[in-house]
Amino acid sequence: MRIEHFFMMTADAPDFKPSRNPYYHASVMIFRAYNPETDEKAAIRIRRECGWSDMKKNRRMRDAFRRLTAEGTADVCEHQGSVESLVTTSGGTIRMLDTDLPFRAVTGVTTGRTLRRMGGAAELTARAVMNGALSGDAAAGLGIFDQGFYDKLGFANFPYSRILAFDPLSLDVPPLTRPPLRLTRRHIPRIVACTLERKPCHGLVKILSEAFTDMMMTEVENGFCLGFENNQGCLTHYFFAEANGENGPYEILSFVYRDYEGLIELLSLIKNLGDQVNTFKMLEPPGIQLQDLLTRPFRSREVTQGSKFRNEMRAVSYRQARILNLKRVLAALKLPAGHLRFNLELKDPIAAHLPEEAEWKGLGGPWTVELEDGGSSAIAGRTDGLPVLTASVGAFTRLIFGAVGAEALSVTDELSGSEELLGELDRRLILPRPDMVQDF
Repeated sequence: MRIEHFFMMTADAPDFKPSRNPYYHASVMIFRAYNPETDEKAAIRIRRECGWSDMKKNRRMRDAFRRLTAEGTADVCEHQGSVESLVTTSGGTIRMLDTDLPFRAVTGVTTGRTLRRMGGAAELTARAVMNGALSGDAAAGLGIFDQGFYDKLGFANFPYSRILAFDPLSLDVPPLTRPPLRLTRRHIPRIVACTLERKPCHGLVKILSEAFTDMMMTEVENGFCLGFENNQGCLTHYFFAEANGENGPYEILSFVYRDYEGLIELLSLIKNLGDQVNTFKMLEPPGIQLQDLLTRPFRSREVTQGSKFRNEMRAVSYRQARILNLKRVLAALKLPAGHLRFNLELKDPIAAHLPEEAEWKGLGGPWTVELEDGGSSAIAGRTDGLPVLTASVGAFTRLIFGAVGAEALSVTDELSGSEELLGELDRRLILPRPDMVQDF
């Protein structure tokens, strides 16, 4: 008789926990902190298998990755003696109206080919989010590769980002009056300091790690950074872009300014590059309709259809967030539209992906929520006689940050309540459009 299937496990293994994936039965997965001395080769292999930049061929990228894992947090999932999943996070802030709240940015979730769809990456990410909550972070966020995967950890879409491709010579901006500075990796401390002082907006994310910026710049093969300083020699605005070929398209990956005067100067610089570069791609800055500054935008789109240099505008939501500390987020929510109390029945799917002994198991359960102008609040428990709102943590995050209204969420997401309560929420939650701006 031939043995076709078997497994072996021991209860003495440190951090032992079998996967909860029903299709993976009792296969042992070990979740632990990343060890740079023993895990770096596996991290390089995993990134290559995911199609990310190959650190094996790029020493500078390897150095930047080492800094990133040292400054932030990195955790791995080990299976059958091999590291097969890696999650990295960095600390930062997210802006709720005029308050910056502590934020956990999930900067990378990578899984090797042998452990796809086996539950390891989900649980590893859940643990990273839990650790952020336990360390005092009010919210967490990440960039998605597609819709659906991170929803099961309570993450939900922020509003669409608008991506424009345009002819730089079509910009209707004043002529550039001074040459820019050429910025390189040795200017990273200045670049990060400038980024942290950028013009604020509701929803803005700032990542505090210099290593994160170093990694971002190093990963881009043909990247370049240009900026301007004020009379005191302080860097005040810059952009970082990727050059593709002699005539483009060039893609702007980071666009930072303190005021609108700086924004216009950066656009004037882009226009100056239009003598050679036919097309630039960039995210539309928060609060700005870039079409206002383009001459004949519809004509340009018609003329360039089907071309490598086509002019267009796309909208896509590829950044997600979730609340980690409900009380802290609501305390920063100050509304001018009066007082509203209701019961919130909150569902948090992250609990299913956390160990049974976890100190933090999400935000699920009953809450009493009070929205008011002096700062809102949430108290654990139900209050008799109040209307009831039922929501997933993702849908409630979208509501509270103003990404989508209550009535619309009741149609497209996990949120429900009486017609009267939904209407009251939409009348009171009149917030600016949230924009994380920062990619991570």
